[in-house]
Amino acid sequence: MIKHAILLIALVFFTQPSFCQARSGIGFGTGINKPFTAMFEAATGLILHTDVKITDRSALSIIGDMERFIPKSAYRIDDERAGRNFVGYVGLGIHYRRYMFHNLFLEGGPNLCFSAGDRDVMDISLGGTLAIGYTFPISRHHAVNLAVDVNYLRIDYNRVRFKGFLGGKAAYSFRF
Repeated sequence: MIKHAILLIALVFFTQPSFCQARSGIGFGTGINKPFTAMFEAATGLILHTDVKITDRSALSIIGDMERFIPKSAYRIDDERAGRNFVGYVGLGIHYRRYMFHNLFLEGGPNLCFSAGDRDVMDISLGGTLAIGYTFPISRHHAVNLAVDVNYLRIDYNRVRFKGFLGGKAAYSFRF
């Protein structure tokens, strides 16, 4: 009886349960974004990602995303040769994801952003992302991630510097 009590006390006080869900996997998703400047409307985008588990509580995420921002009519460039009636970007990011409680995570890291108008590349810049999200496990190999993120990047459009956006993303993950 005393052995069982000592074992129970040792298990209670000297172990730390981990309910975190860092897993390796691949996936895709979509999101909606609202730029911090008033000259652009809300936009949508696509996401491809892969996650590499580091520990039970952390993972490295490699993310490729594509966003398209449409300027409000008062700010559009009407010159046909300018070809910039929308601004889009393709980003590649390497982010560190840390699970805090159960499936709640914080994520952040640098992005390399290529911004473009209708016909040409306008700018290449470095940016960054900070996100908070939640992973909803569907089964052993399937999950849905929901996240709210803040992105910083630099895009010059019509002599106005666009410096970032707030976004919401939903992504499906196939986990290994």
